[in-house]
Amino acid sequence: MTFTDRPGIPRRIVGFHTDDEQHWVADLECGHTQHVRHDPPWQVREWVTTRDGRATRIGQTLICVKCVEGGRVVSVSRSGSHSFSKSPHDSVRLIEGEGVEGDAHRGTTVKHRSRAARNPSEPNLRQVHLIHAELFEELRALGFEVAAGEMGENITTSGIDLLALPAGTRLHLGDTAIVEVTGLRNPCVQIDRFQSGLLSAVATRDDSGHIIRKTGVMSVVIAGGDVKPGDEVRIELPSEPHRRLDVV
Repeated sequence: MTFTDRPGIPRRIVGFHTDDEQHWVADLECGHTQHVRHDPPWQVREWVTTRDGRATRIGQTLICVKCVEGGRVVSVSRSGSHSFSKSPHDSVRLIEGEGVEGDAHRGTTVKHRSRAARNPSEPNLRQVHLIHAELFEELRALGFEVAAGEMGENITTSGIDLLALPAGTRLHLGDTAIVEVTGLRNPCVQIDRFQSGLLSAVATRDDSGHIIRKTGVMSVVIAGGDVKPGDEVRIELPSEPHRRLDVV
């Protein structure tokens, strides 16, 4: 069930409401909305005019184009040591194939210490870590105070549902930098050492019992360049079929 051929991400319908002109609007799981007008002969959706008809569409998907409209860089951070948190900077420089200049996780082979201990020649799929700033607002409502960089990310974004992006998505950052999303960050016990109880807030379960990992995405640098707060983030989706993000 799709109403557009424009690039986007499939999102489940979670409800409906009417706008000021009494046209029906679908509420999507991502928080965005989409009109589903019954306006014959141009748009024929008789199902939307009845409660039973709308009920049959709950859980079905629409292509949300707003989810790929892009966003902004809120903050950039790096650390020369393997500390849990990273310090914000005015800008960071991304190095093609390696990561963030001056960051301990820069390199072509894995730099996270637990993974390097197992296989130091493993390719580094975690060169640049990104987290959505909306997570911090969610955590604040739960009583936690987390600032940009404190959870170890290099780039903090706003306006993008990073966790919903398919593997292989390319994010264009600023003028020239491009990163390709490789997978999800796996929350670990260090998060609870940073703030007690935080781990259970960023690793939850859905109604089916599947773990939802909220601590951002990992990526590799496709093209280098400087990135700074305020830079535009443009989303380039990979070719279909899309693959869901998994832990890397």
